[in-house]
Amino acid sequence: MRRCSTALLWILPFILLANVERVASYELTSADYVSTFHSFADHQNGGTSNRLLRRYDEVEEERAIGGTIVSGLTTKLKDGASKLAEKLVSRNKYEVIVAAQLKLERIMDSSDLMQMIGQVKQFNSKHVLKKISVIGTLTTRYGDDALAKALVAAESEALSIKVARQIQELRKEQLTRWQRDGNSADDVFKLLKIRGDGYNVFASRKLEVMDDYVKLVNANKKKADQTSLLSTLIKGFGGEEKLGELLQTAKKHSRTQAKAEELETSLIISE
Repeated sequence: MRRCSTALLWILPFILLANVERVASYELTSADYVSTFHSFADHQNGGTSNRLLRRYDEVEEERAIGGTIVSGLTTKLKDGASKLAEKLVSRNKYEVIVAAQLKLERIMDSSDLMQMIGQVKQFNSKHVLKKISVIGTLTTRYGDDALAKALVAAESEALSIKVARQIQELRKEQLTRWQRDGNSADDVFKLLKIRGDGYNVFASRKLEVMDDYVKLVNANKKKADQTSLLSTLIKGFGGEEKLGELLQTAKKHSRTQAKAEELETSLIISE
């Protein structure tokens, strides 16, 4: 009986992968994928003959992604079959494929970003059952922390109101995505990898993102249940004493001094 259970755990990922691939192939063909994003790839690469989204490359990408999923799943078999199934089904392989082609410096350029948004809208209008998102694709490629900083920077450097509003929508989508996934302010502190930044965070765009998320999660809470940026930082850095030490260090540097003094005042008042 034990052998049968072990064998079932090993074969389950492959069964799930086959089912997901079968559904994906019905909903969304390789030809559809290539035709939709072809112009975006040409735009990023200057229209050269060495296009990133050739049919052959796309097929090879899918094979590689499939292999990566199976490899990742088999290493986590001990965690239980349900977790493996959840990870497999939640993976949007087409977002992964698109994400692999992107360069952050280029995609945060307003013209490239608007181009990508247009292509995603066109793609989704043709595929009702299998959609991709700009924020999902960018998050897959760059991670929550790098993307959050890049979006704040792109918004501040936008050359038109239209572009600024579009980036604001992406920032809002990132925050609501975190909230929809059940992340608390403390969870987002970890997602943004703020603790690793040390005192430099007081000059980082991450702090603005963190503050925005705190306001979002507080919106539908009673005042007694609300959190604050300060309390999130205190908990994230390991207590008031640790945060106080960081603030003292930050006050010695011109680019972090003002924010450090502001937070220090709040810390003193809260005691």
